[in-house]
Amino acid sequence: MQPGLGNTTAFSDGALTSNEDFPRDQSGVFQTNFAHVSETTVLTDGESTWTAGDRKLLITEKLPAGPRKFTLSHTTVANSASYRLSTRAQDVWTFRSDPSSNSGAPLIDPLLTASGLDAFGHVGTAPVTVSVSARSRLSSRAGAVTVTGIAWSADDGAHWTDLPVTAGTKAGTATARLTAPATTPWVSLRVTAADTLGNTVTRTLTRAFGGPAAAPEGHTGALAISDVDITDPPLVVTGNQELTADYTVTDPSGTAAADLVLYQGSYDRPTGMLTEPSRPVCTPLSATAQRCTATLSKYDPLRLGAANAGTWHLAVVADSATGHVEDHDIATVTMVRKAHLNTVDVTPEPVTKGGRITATGTLTHDDWDGTAPSGYAGRTVKLQFCKGTSSWTTVATGTTDTGGRVRIGAPAPSGNGRYRLAYTGDPGGPILSGTDGVTVR
Repeated sequence: MQPGLGNTTAFSDGALTSNEDFPRDQSGVFQTNFAHVSETTVLTDGESTWTAGDRKLLITEKLPAGPRKFTLSHTTVANSASYRLSTRAQDVWTFRSDPSSNSGAPLIDPLLTASGLDAFGHVGTAPVTVSVSARSRLSSRAGAVTVTGIAWSADDGAHWTDLPVTAGTKAGTATARLTAPATTPWVSLRVTAADTLGNTVTRTLTRAFGGPAAAPEGHTGALAISDVDITDPPLVVTGNQELTADYTVTDPSGTAAADLVLYQGSYDRPTGMLTEPSRPVCTPLSATAQRCTATLSKYDPLRLGAANAGTWHLAVVADSATGHVEDHDIATVTMVRKAHLNTVDVTPEPVTKGGRITATGTLTHDDWDGTAPSGYAGRTVKLQFCKGTSSWTTVATGTTDTGGRVRIGAPAPSGNGRYRLAYTGDPGGPILSGTDGVTVR
């Protein structure tokens, strides 16, 4: 995730207007589509400073004519439990321009790519090639652009290591090789470039991609998440449903932004993921605590496969003015495909007193890989009998075959009554078939 190529910073009537893009992925999907992203834009000319906050257009007053040097920074910070790359993206440009020019600012856009990333944006311990392509928004009027440096960090930018840079065959292109140690969970990248007019850019991507090591949990400051409660676990998935999670946020500031996600498998390489579509609703408990309810997205079994049945984990990423929390497994939910029992068929009918009856039926469960229920094999099914208005009594059990079919034999009852099949092996209450009446002679 990184800012794309843009031309949204320009001079008009002596004033500068800036509205730089949010980061996006290689297919053009903006980070704001699946993460809570805030931004800050700051411009200075050495004498005055102009600042614009989240989703605000930066506009200066009319500036005196004549060339002068400006520094413009655009920073976005992403908070997302479902997507943990490019948590911070920053471009810092220095450029010299005349406010009376009524033209775009001579900004340089560097684009980075990395080889060897898997589908989750992680690399192993093999060498990685970082490629950079930088160009000026003024095109040829700014002269040739040169990539002047590529660096990487294993600790979110606290320390940087410069890499040997190999210039590409085209102007503004370069590559560098790095090998992430096996203990590295995240790799941050920083690239610098300049044109022949002296305009420069520094692009920093915090956690540009994942390293070989598993991501650690994070807890800084006094921010804390506690008392997590998920409604109705285990969850029998029957169709479009919602899942709510209640939790308490405690922080000296009294406010915090939290993002939740349900994932299956590992936190770094999940085999399934369900996300929260909107901000939670929070009610203050005290000056420093609030109780929040997050509604995880409506989901459809068509988005899940049969392999997604089983244990899922709830992760949370939260930020406040005084702390940060990244918990990978604060609660679990078991997702079960809904089971079904067809109407039981009891033979013979009528049955002779003292003889035997045979009951047959089929146990299925929703097939998330197709459109029809599939046989539920190896499950214990009960045959139950009821005489008149008396309660149901289990008289025999059987085990379903590979197609979910079950065949159960039992002694004939002493009088007329009804039979049904019952399956109680899954959460969410018993699964019952229809009934079949039996006459005894």
